[in-house]
Amino acid sequence: CKYKGTYSMVLLAICDSAYKFTSVNIGGHGRQHDAGIWRQSDLRDRLENGRLPLPPPRLPPGTQVATPPAIVGDGAFPLRPYLMTPFRQPQIVSGAEVIYNYRLSRARRTIENAFGILSARWRVLRQSFIASENTARAIIQACVVLHNHLVLNQENLPPHQHWYIPPNLDNIPGMAENRLPPVRGEAADQLDNAQGIRQELVDFFLGPGNAPCPWQWQHLG
Repeated sequence: CKYKGTYSMVLLAICDSAYKFTSVNIGGHGRQHDAGIWRQSDLRDRLENGRLPLPPPRLPPGTQVATPPAIVGDGAFPLRPYLMTPFRQPQIVSGAEVIYNYRLSRARRTIENAFGILSARWRVLRQSFIASENTARAIIQACVVLHNHLVLNQENLPPHQHWYIPPNLDNIPGMAENRLPPVRGEAADQLDNAQGIRQELVDFFLGPGNAPCPWQWQHLG
């Protein structure tokens, strides 16, 4: 698929809190509608059909309701039980939704920084190169594998020896973003379930979860 004079591929990925990629989907073309890339991705299919192993639900500190694990996405992704997204502007009716969006944005910074690290350290991803589609996919896969290898190696080093990932990167705004438009036609029952899970997180951020982030109230303005 030719896009703006070149051929491009899209990388959809999930990472953990240490910036290690835990699941990747390579293959969407830059000219393809982003919603179609997500809808047709193997990553979405595995999440939708429970084929991607996830931890069991857990009780957040100070709560009595078990919350299932969820991936954090931006407002372009559909709200699902396994995928938490921000409240859109018409849905923001109080400070509770603002706080939730702020906390979600801080969490989403992790994947943004992971993409930023990947492209900064493996600069082949930041430029055009001549290769077949299979070779291009292999190059991206190799970069992801090497990225994870170096992240794991760095975990055993003292902070002053961290070179691959700078210290305090979690306090730096993300260096890369992946935006997808909304996906229509989601099942109503799963949407209701996802909205319930999101509301539980709202209540947690305003209650027991407020203690670690007292500065969150500064973002109400």
